[in-house]
Amino acid sequence: MRVINFLILGLLLSSSTFASFDYPHTYGNYVEINYDDKHAPIRPTGSEHEAVTEKYGKLIVEEGDFTAEADFKPWSSWWFPKFEKTMFEDKGRNRLSPLSKYDRFARKSGQRRADARNFEENNLYQDRAPLWVGLCDAWALASIMEVEPKRPVRKKGIYFEVKDLKALLIKTYAKTDFKGHFGQRNNGQWDDHYEDIYPDQFHKFFQAQLFRKGKPFLMDYEAGVEVWNVPVFKVKTKITADPNRNNVVNVKTFVWYASPFVQEVAFVGIKPIIKLYDYQLFGRWTRRGFEVNGGQWMKQSRRDHPDFVMAKPSDVERGSFNKEIQIDMVDKILKGSR
Repeated sequence: MRVINFLILGLLLSSSTFASFDYPHTYGNYVEINYDDKHAPIRPTGSEHEAVTEKYGKLIVEEGDFTAEADFKPWSSWWFPKFEKTMFEDKGRNRLSPLSKYDRFARKSGQRRADARNFEENNLYQDRAPLWVGLCDAWALASIMEVEPKRPVRKKGIYFEVKDLKALLIKTYAKTDFKGHFGQRNNGQWDDHYEDIYPDQFHKFFQAQLFRKGKPFLMDYEAGVEVWNVPVFKVKTKITADPNRNNVVNVKTFVWYASPFVQEVAFVGIKPIIKLYDYQLFGRWTRRGFEVNGGQWMKQSRRDHPDFVMAKPSDVERGSFNKEIQIDMVDKILKGSR
C-alpha cells in the first residue's frame, strides 16, 4: 500500500498543473496559466477568486507610468510577536512595560483592580507561539485608522514613551472583527491556490482604492500560510504592451508600505519598505484601453506576491483580548500625544 501511495504522489507531482517543484503542497497548488493554449489548465473562477472584479468592475489599463499616494499616511511600529515579553516585562523600577504603566495609571484613575500586565502574561503570552504570530494585523489597521502618537506624555506622574503609546493603542485593535478581504486565504491545503490573489484582481483593487479614492489599504504580503498584514500607502506601476503578443501587457508595480519592524522607543513617522511585483495582464485592446480578462505572476513574483488585500473600513469597533484593558482609559493616556 505504501508503494502504491508513493507512485500516486509521484504522478501528482509530475502533473503539468504545477509550474515547478518550487511550490510544495504546503504552499497550495500553483496553476500555470497560459491564455494562448486552450488545452492548458485554467485558474478557478467565481466570487472567491474574482471578488474585486465583481465589486469594482472590469479592469481597464493603458500604457504608461502611473503613481498614486494615500491622503492619510500610516505609521511604523513594532508588531509585538506573541512569544515576546515586551508588553508586560518590567526591567527595573524606572523601566516599566507598557502594561505596567497602564495599570498604574488606571489605578490612579479609579480602576482599583487594574491588572492588564498579569493578564497578558498569564493568558495571552505564548513562549512557543509560531514565530510569525503577533499583532501585525492590529497595528496595520490602527495605523490607517488612527493618527500616530508622536509625543511622549506624562499622566499622573507616569511617563509614557511613544512606543508605549503605540503598544497600548495597537492592543485596542487586536480583537477588532474586521472582515472583507479580497483573495483566498492560503491555509496550505491542497485545494488552496498559491497564485491567488491574482495580479489582475490585485491591480484592479489598488486602482480602485489608491488611484481613485486616495485611500491606504491593508495587504498580506506573504503568499504562503503565514500572515503579514501591512498598510500600503503608495503604488507606482509601469505598463507596457508586449512586443510579441497583442493580447498581453507587461506590468511592473512598486508598492510602498510602512514597516512593522521598528523598535526605537521614540520613532515617529514611516519607515518605508518597497516591494516589486512583476506580472502580465491578458485581454484585448479596445477604444477604452486594454480590457483585462486575466493575469499571471511572473519572475520572482510567482513566489513572492500578496495573499490577500483589504480596503480601509469606514469605521470599526475596537476591542482587546486583554480583558483588563479599557479603551476609554487608553484614550485618556493618548490625549495630548498627537
